[in-house]
Amino acid sequence: MFWFGVDDTGSTVYVPFYAALKNVPLQWSQGYGDMLTYKDDAAFWVFNKVAHFAYLFYNRVMPDIRKRQNELESLFARQQVETDRQALALYTESPDKARDFLNSYSGEAAMKVLNSW
Repeated sequence: MFWFGVDDTGSTVYVPFYAALKNVPLQWSQGYGDMLTYKDDAAFWVFNKVAHFAYLFYNRVMPDIRKRQNELESLFARQQVETDRQALALYTESPDKARDFLNSYSGEAAMKVLNSW
C-alpha cells in the first residue's frame, strides 16, 4: 500500500492506495486538472486551494486542517487490518476479486477525502 497525498505535506490527507489498482478516480488521475487546466473537482486543485488558504491564515486554519487530517487518516489506519484480511480472503478465491475489492476501497477512500476537503 502507498499512502498518497496531494500538494503540501502539512495540509494534505494521505490516502491509502493499494498497488493492485487498475485505476484511480478520475478526479485523482494524472492530467485531470493541472497547472494549466483548472477543474474545481480535481484533487490537484482542491488540495492546492486548501494549502493556499492555510498560507494566508495559518494560525486560524491549520488547527481545523489538522483535526480533519487526523480523523480521516486515523479512520483509514483503523480499517487497514480488516481491509487486508478481506482482500486476502478474496485473493484465495480469485486474485481479480481481490484486486477489484482493493480498487474499490482505495477509490472510495480517495473520494471521501476529496469531498471532505
